[in-house]
Amino acid sequence: MCALPHDRDNLVLAMTCRMNNPKIRIVAKCHDIKLSQRIKTAGADSVVSPQFIRGMRLVSEMVRPTVVSFLDLMLRDRDKGMRVEEVRVQTGSALAGKPLTDRAVADTDVLILAIQAPGEQTFAYGPSSGSVLAAGCTMIILGSAASVNAVREKAGAGI
Repeated sequence: MCALPHDRDNLVLAMTCRMNNPKIRIVAKCHDIKLSQRIKTAGADSVVSPQFIRGMRLVSEMVRPTVVSFLDLMLRDRDKGMRVEEVRVQTGSALAGKPLTDRAVADTDVLILAIQAPGEQTFAYGPSSGSVLAAGCTMIILGSAASVNAVREKAGAGI
Protein backbone atom coordinates (compact mmCIF):
# COMPACT_ATOMS: atom_id res chain seq x y z
CA MET A 1 0.00 0.00 0.00
CA CYS A 2 1.41 3.34 -1.09
CA ALA A 3 0.00 6.01 1.22
CA LEU A 4 2.70 8.63 1.45
CA PRO A 5 1.70 12.33 1.73
CA HIS A 6 2.76 13.29 -1.83
CA ASP A 7 1.57 11.84 -5.13
CA ARG A 8 5.04 11.82 -6.68
CA ASP A 9 6.33 9.75 -3.75
CA ASN A 10 3.47 7.25 -4.17
CA LEU A 11 4.27 7.04 -7.89
CA VAL A 12 7.94 6.27 -7.23
CA LEU A 13 7.04 3.80 -4.49
CA ALA A 14 4.56 1.98 -6.76
CA MET A 15 7.14 1.78 -9.53
CA THR A 16 9.84 0.51 -7.15
CA CYS A 17 7.54 -2.13 -5.64
CA ARG A 18 6.44 -3.32 -9.09
CA MET A 19 10.05 -3.62 -10.25
CA ASN A 20 10.95 -5.63 -7.14
CA ASN A 21 7.89 -7.91 -7.25
CA PRO A 22 5.78 -8.14 -10.43
CA LYS A 23 3.14 -10.29 -8.65
CA ILE A 24 2.43 -8.06 -5.64
CA ARG A 25 -0.88 -6.18 -5.41
CA ILE A 26 -0.26 -2.45 -5.17
CA VAL A 27 -2.86 0.09 -4.02
CA ALA A 28 -1.80 3.72 -4.07
CA LYS A 29 -3.26 6.94 -2.71
CA CYS A 30 -3.51 9.89 -5.08
CA HIS A 31 -4.62 13.42 -4.20
CA ASP A 32 -4.67 14.80 -7.75
CA ILE A 33 -7.06 12.59 -9.72
CA LYS A 34 -5.31 13.68 -12.95
CA LEU A 35 -2.22 11.74 -11.83
CA SER A 36 -4.04 8.47 -11.13
CA GLN A 37 -3.35 7.04 -14.61
CA ARG A 38 0.36 7.83 -14.26
CA ILE A 39 0.48 5.99 -10.95
CA LYS A 40 -1.26 3.00 -12.55
CA THR A 41 1.21 3.08 -15.43
CA ALA A 42 4.01 3.13 -12.85
CA GLY A 43 2.73 -0.18 -11.46
CA ALA A 44 -0.23 0.36 -9.13
CA ASP A 45 -3.12 -2.08 -9.56
CA SER A 46 -5.54 0.39 -8.06
CA VAL A 47 -5.49 4.08 -7.19
CA VAL A 48 -7.64 5.63 -4.47
CA SER A 49 -8.37 9.33 -4.30
CA PRO A 50 -9.61 10.44 -0.85
CA GLN A 51 -10.97 13.67 -2.37
CA PHE A 52 -12.92 11.77 -5.04
CA ILE A 53 -14.37 9.37 -2.45
CA ARG A 54 -15.42 12.29 -0.23
CA GLY A 55 -17.10 13.94 -3.21
CA MET A 56 -18.95 10.73 -4.10
CA ARG A 57 -20.10 10.40 -0.51
CA LEU A 58 -21.46 13.96 -0.50
CA VAL A 59 -23.37 13.35 -3.73
CA SER A 60 -24.69 10.00 -2.47
CA GLU A 61 -25.92 11.62 0.75
CA MET A 62 -27.81 14.16 -1.34
CA VAL A 63 -29.25 11.82 -3.98
CA ARG A 64 -29.72 8.51 -2.08
CA PRO A 65 -29.84 9.32 1.64
CA THR A 66 -31.82 6.20 2.59
CA VAL A 67 -29.40 3.88 0.79
CA VAL A 68 -26.40 5.56 2.42
CA SER A 69 -28.04 5.33 5.84
CA PHE A 70 -28.92 1.66 5.27
CA LEU A 71 -25.37 0.75 4.25
CA ASP A 72 -23.84 2.67 7.16
CA LEU A 73 -26.16 1.01 9.67
CA MET A 74 -25.74 -2.45 8.17
CA LEU A 75 -21.96 -2.32 8.16
CA ARG A 76 -21.74 -0.91 11.71
CA ASP A 77 -24.40 -3.14 13.31
CA ARG A 78 -22.44 -5.17 15.85
CA ASP A 79 -25.37 -7.48 16.67
CA LYS A 80 -25.91 -8.80 13.15
CA GLY A 81 -22.41 -8.24 11.82
CA MET A 82 -23.46 -8.20 8.15
CA ARG A 83 -20.62 -8.02 5.67
CA VAL A 84 -20.14 -7.68 1.94
CA GLU A 85 -17.26 -10.01 1.08
CA GLU A 86 -15.56 -11.64 -1.88
CA VAL A 87 -15.08 -15.40 -1.96
CA ARG A 88 -13.15 -17.28 -4.66
CA VAL A 89 -14.42 -20.76 -5.57
CA GLN A 90 -11.46 -23.14 -5.63
CA THR A 91 -11.07 -26.13 -7.94
CA GLY A 92 -12.30 -29.29 -6.18
CA SER A 93 -14.36 -27.38 -3.60
CA ALA A 94 -17.92 -28.26 -2.61
CA LEU A 95 -19.20 -25.28 -4.63
CA ALA A 96 -17.19 -25.68 -7.85
CA GLY A 97 -19.40 -26.54 -10.80
CA LYS A 98 -22.61 -26.24 -8.80
CA PRO A 99 -25.63 -24.18 -9.90
CA LEU A 100 -26.98 -21.63 -7.41
CA THR A 101 -30.00 -23.92 -6.89
CA ASP A 102 -27.80 -26.75 -5.55
CA ARG A 103 -28.21 -27.31 -1.80
CA ALA A 104 -24.47 -26.77 -1.24
CA VAL A 105 -25.00 -23.22 -2.49
CA ALA A 106 -28.65 -22.49 -1.67
CA ASP A 107 -28.27 -23.48 2.00
CA THR A 108 -25.36 -21.10 2.68
CA ASP A 109 -27.53 -18.36 4.22
CA VAL A 110 -25.86 -15.59 2.20
CA LEU A 111 -27.10 -13.41 -0.61
CA ILE A 112 -25.00 -13.72 -3.78
CA LEU A 113 -24.89 -10.20 -5.18
CA ALA A 114 -22.62 -10.86 -8.16
CA ILE A 115 -20.33 -13.42 -9.78
CA GLN A 116 -17.13 -12.66 -11.65
CA ALA A 117 -16.02 -15.41 -14.03
CA PRO A 118 -12.35 -16.42 -13.94
CA GLY A 119 -10.19 -13.98 -15.89
CA GLU A 120 -13.07 -11.54 -16.51
CA GLN A 121 -13.24 -7.90 -15.45
CA THR A 122 -17.05 -7.69 -15.54
CA PHE A 123 -19.60 -9.06 -13.08
CA ALA A 124 -22.91 -10.85 -13.47
CA TYR A 125 -25.04 -8.83 -11.04
CA GLY A 126 -27.97 -10.55 -9.34
CA PRO A 127 -27.10 -13.89 -10.95
CA SER A 128 -30.00 -16.11 -11.99
CA SER A 129 -30.74 -19.34 -10.12
CA GLY A 130 -29.39 -21.29 -13.09
CA SER A 131 -25.96 -19.67 -12.84
CA VAL A 132 -23.13 -22.13 -12.22
CA LEU A 133 -20.19 -21.42 -9.90
CA ALA A 134 -17.16 -22.17 -12.04
CA ALA A 135 -13.90 -23.06 -10.35
CA GLY A 136 -11.89 -19.85 -10.07
CA CYS A 137 -14.91 -17.54 -10.11
CA THR A 138 -15.30 -14.89 -7.43
CA MET A 139 -18.60 -14.37 -5.64
CA ILE A 140 -19.58 -11.07 -4.04
CA ILE A 141 -21.78 -12.05 -1.11
CA LEU A 142 -23.74 -10.43 1.70
CA GLY A 143 -24.16 -12.24 4.99
CA SER A 144 -23.29 -12.51 8.65
CA ALA A 145 -19.67 -13.12 9.58
CA ALA A 146 -20.51 -16.74 10.47
CA SER A 147 -22.32 -17.32 7.16
CA VAL A 148 -19.48 -15.77 5.17
CA ASN A 149 -16.96 -18.01 6.96
CA ALA A 150 -19.11 -21.08 6.21
CA VAL A 151 -19.16 -20.15 2.51
CA ARG A 152 -15.39 -19.59 2.55
CA GLU A 153 -14.94 -23.12 3.92
CA LYS A 154 -17.22 -24.64 1.25
CA ALA A 155 -15.44 -22.67 -1.47
CA GLY A 156 -12.00 -23.86 -0.36
CA ALA A 157 -10.22 -26.69 -2.17
CA GLY A 158 -10.62 -30.26 -0.95
CA ILE A 159 -13.86 -29.69 0.97
